[in-house]
Amino acid sequence: MVAKAGAGAEEPIPYKHLNVDRLAEGIKQCLSPEAKANAEKLARDIELEGDGAKNAVESFHRHLPLHGKNSMRCSIIQDRVAVWELKKANLLHMSSLAAEILVEKKSLKWQDLRLARHREWNDFEGPGEPFTGGGAALLKSAGAIVTGVGGTPVRWAKTFKKHEKKQEKRKDSVPAANAANGEGSTLDSGKSSGKPSQSRPPSAKQNDGEHGTEKFLPTGPSLDSGAQSGLQSPTGLGRNESGVLIGPISSTQPEDGEMDGSEDNLALDMAADAGTGLAQTGEALARVPMDLSLAIAQGFHNAPRLYGDTTVRTPHRITGMKSGLRAAGEEFVFGIYDGVTGLWLQPYRGARDNGAFGLAQGVGKGVGGFVLKDLAAIFGPIAYTMKGVHKEMIKGKQLTQFIRRARVAQGQQDVKALDEAARRREEEKVERAWGVIQEIIQEQLKVKSEGLKTNFRFQQQKRRFLREGKFESVGNAAVAMEEWRREKRLKGLR
Repeated sequence: MVAKAGAGAEEPIPYKHLNVDRLAEGIKQCLSPEAKANAEKLARDIELEGDGAKNAVESFHRHLPLHGKNSMRCSIIQDRVAVWELKKANLLHMSSLAAEILVEKKSLKWQDLRLARHREWNDFEGPGEPFTGGGAALLKSAGAIVTGVGGTPVRWAKTFKKHEKKQEKRKDSVPAANAANGEGSTLDSGKSSGKPSQSRPPSAKQNDGEHGTEKFLPTGPSLDSGAQSGLQSPTGLGRNESGVLIGPISSTQPEDGEMDGSEDNLALDMAADAGTGLAQTGEALARVPMDLSLAIAQGFHNAPRLYGDTTVRTPHRITGMKSGLRAAGEEFVFGIYDGVTGLWLQPYRGARDNGAFGLAQGVGKGVGGFVLKDLAAIFGPIAYTMKGVHKEMIKGKQLTQFIRRARVAQGQQDVKALDEAARRREEEKVERAWGVIQEIIQEQLKVKSEGLKTNFRFQQQKRRFLREGKFESVGNAAVAMEEWRREKRLKGLR
């Protein structure tokens, strides 16, 4: 960029091609009047751009979804990020601070909240058609079944190598420990020469005795008595049957495979590896019906896209039993509805857009959709229900619980960070907003009990309110609900 602007050397010099002459020539080019003038112009341009870090932060902030349906703002405290969603009124989001205050006031419990998802990402919507999808599911299941049991010898080999390394490490550590304490060689040499060793054990204290030869003897029980009784010596060293020091004896529990039970521990580890393989195979076998039915259902659901049908709905995200049942119900209802209505809607849209040729295309799309979408409505409820059961069973292994605990801790830290006056202001704001939220919840429950017509109309209005951003804050939501009540009175809805 500097060379292109003429504010330095005419061209960059690669490091491998740099020498004294080229460096000197480059310095001369940088000191030329033209380079100085261009450098000054480049500096002025950079200065006009302002603070680069500030501009980067502002650009990042401009692209955040702070308005509309996917707004990240807290509906109560607008300058904070929403991390929680109220289950009974999932249109309103809360920050960690607002949720913590409400929990402290016992207005709600943590079980009444779920993690807010500002945008749903379905990275994989299933196979494009049922035949390859079902075949791929069977191959995947077969591979998992074989890998579980078939991988047991591999795990056994790894476990055996691990135990061998432990054995070698333990053998190498004994001479090193003796050398570090200076015990084995000196005591052995003293024994062979008939002279007492002059090596002073770490726990020994000076005791000259009658002839001065006992000054380095350890206090307490002697090494020989310790060896005879099998107790640990005061120096932390032990003897073998010949009386030779064999290294330090640990006072802690030995690691797996370190003491006499090494073979037993190896057998236990290999049994555990076999159990792991059997468990993986059993899990894969249990998942075969779910994986196969899910692949077939998703394949029938997505197959109309192959011939250009743009009315295929995005599948509902399954996170547990409740969402699985919801997805099953939606697939059944909308599958039949889209399949039947497509018999006349597809020809109408085709004729409207492309005339007679579009009409013929629409007839084909309508007939194909009638078959494929109805088949998806048949297979979908079974598959999505089993998927919901599976997701519910593995919830404890997912990161959701960890994230929930982190958000709870975040709220507690946010409350502690407030001084007394700021906390009082935030509590008043949250309490006023909670009163409005309670009114919205009561209105939603009332609508559900007033019949299908009123509920259908309310759902239409709710979608419009979302498009217009009426639920971005509690204040806007209160205005929207008042507008709904007024419209209900004017149209004579119950």
